[in-house]
Amino acid sequence: MIYPIERDDVNFEKMKDLYQSYPRHPVIQGILAGHNNGRLFVDHPKNPTCALLWAEQEIFYLLGEPKESFVAALPTFIKEVIAPEAIRIDDPFFQVELLPGGRHSLQWQSIIEDQLQAFIPKPYDRVMLTFSPEQFRHLSSIPIPNGIRVERITTEMLTTAPYQQVRERVTDFWVTSEAFIEKGFGYVVCLEDEVVGCCLTAFATETDVEVGVETYHRAHRGKGYGELVTRAFLETCLEEGRIPHWKTEDFRLPSIKLAQKVGFIHPQRVQAYVFLYNERDNFVFTAYHRLRYTGDDVKAEHYIDEAMRLGKLKGWHHFLLACGYSLAKKTEKSYSHMVRALDLGWRNLSDIRYDLDLIHLRHTKRGQMLLEAFERDLGNEREGT
Repeated sequence: MIYPIERDDVNFEKMKDLYQSYPRHPVIQGILAGHNNGRLFVDHPKNPTCALLWAEQEIFYLLGEPKESFVAALPTFIKEVIAPEAIRIDDPFFQVELLPGGRHSLQWQSIIEDQLQAFIPKPYDRVMLTFSPEQFRHLSSIPIPNGIRVERITTEMLTTAPYQQVRERVTDFWVTSEAFIEKGFGYVVCLEDEVVGCCLTAFATETDVEVGVETYHRAHRGKGYGELVTRAFLETCLEEGRIPHWKTEDFRLPSIKLAQKVGFIHPQRVQAYVFLYNERDNFVFTAYHRLRYTGDDVKAEHYIDEAMRLGKLKGWHHFLLACGYSLAKKTEKSYSHMVRALDLGWRNLSDIRYDLDLIHLRHTKRGQMLLEAFERDLGNEREGT
């Protein structure tokens, strides 16, 4: 059996066997403390020995020593309890991370691969970096360009329209804006009157914080705005004596590069798994995953066929497959899926212009012409011509 534990019912003394091995883990500790969004499901409501911890909009963790009844109930619980609620809050991916150094990590890994195989859990790496205050202090100062300002997030900001995207990120991770202001902090970077990005505490304890940095539009990336706002954030960490933690997916190369630029060192890979709750979406994503990590287009075609048996593919499905085939250097198939995505009304300019997955498609003449023509047409649509 699996039992939910309400936030107000968390008994730290009874739960200590689950979390005491991770005293400097701001995600786990922040959720259990009750100020970060998350949910806890255990094998026994009074004397738990294992648990599934859900950091909403972020990741899952499996804690403690696996128990047979908990493991047996896990697939049905994910399908019937987790999936409907995750889809309701627009969190379509189940991502579970194995805790490095955990006594039972290998057992949980085996359980994910065997007991959850109906969901086709796909392995990938998350990259964890360690903050070096010495390296950060030795960074050369950088000038703030004209028209750019960096400001600490305030309560007033979170109630006004220009900061809507910041407020949405805060409410993704924190139970209330007030809890964020009291327990966490963050900064925004603005270009004139436009908020272009932020760096904030996604999860936090009194001593440790999980860094969450974002530049909202890809057109603003690569211009140093992320570094400016992150430096301000890290300065506050040093002033308050809090340790920043940086973790991201292995394919988010700009995030890893930014972390290393601002004083994070020793990247360590951590095993994780992912699948989508929607079966058709999961088949398409599995095809993409196979193309991305193995280049196996035969296996990818099998999963595409499985997806199509469940219904017609949507524009974003074809876009994802165009990315996958581009990465696998199958540019004809990448081109075909991109054309199909556009025919079905897919209209995300930023992904076409900046998504690194499309690099090989962009290097072909037909692919370059297709993307440039789409950008021109979309630009004309926006201008009303």
